[in-house]
Amino acid sequence: MMDTSELTPRKRFSSNVRWFVLGLVFGTVLSAVWARYQYRQPAQTPLAAGPTQEPAESYQVVGHEASSGDWVIIAVNREEGRRVQITAVCDFYSWGDREPVKGASSCDLLVGRTLVPNRLGTRPGEFLDVWQLGDTLFITQGKGPDRVHQQFTVRSAKVLR
Repeated sequence: MMDTSELTPRKRFSSNVRWFVLGLVFGTVLSAVWARYQYRQPAQTPLAAGPTQEPAESYQVVGHEASSGDWVIIAVNREEGRRVQITAVCDFYSWGDREPVKGASSCDLLVGRTLVPNRLGTRPGEFLDVWQLGDTLFITQGKGPDRVHQQFTVRSAKVLR
């Protein structure tokens, strides 16, 4: 170790600056490595390796009454263990940049289909977002010129369990 009593103030300052710069570089490298591993996606495992984690939420289209325009959708929240039956009527259907089609018969959902939101594109398949704000239910799927927006007015919501 070096005896610092022999250093002139200028040399002592230069030595302190070197240690500061060395610490700064080390801290930057350590921070970059930490950030890389902190946000790393988990490796995809084949289905045979073990059970797959089911999405936390899904929406099952269970019925459509054409005469009234009512759609029956079961909202399933696996984390809370809750199922809610939503009865809604279509407000409008919009595809890409085309003019929206308004009216109770304008929406296009397939009865029997389960909608599993894929908001961040973390799973295979297209973008899909389902969300509710007050008495309005929004379903958006696809991207670019093929993006489809469907809006519904919720007539009733009943907790099933």
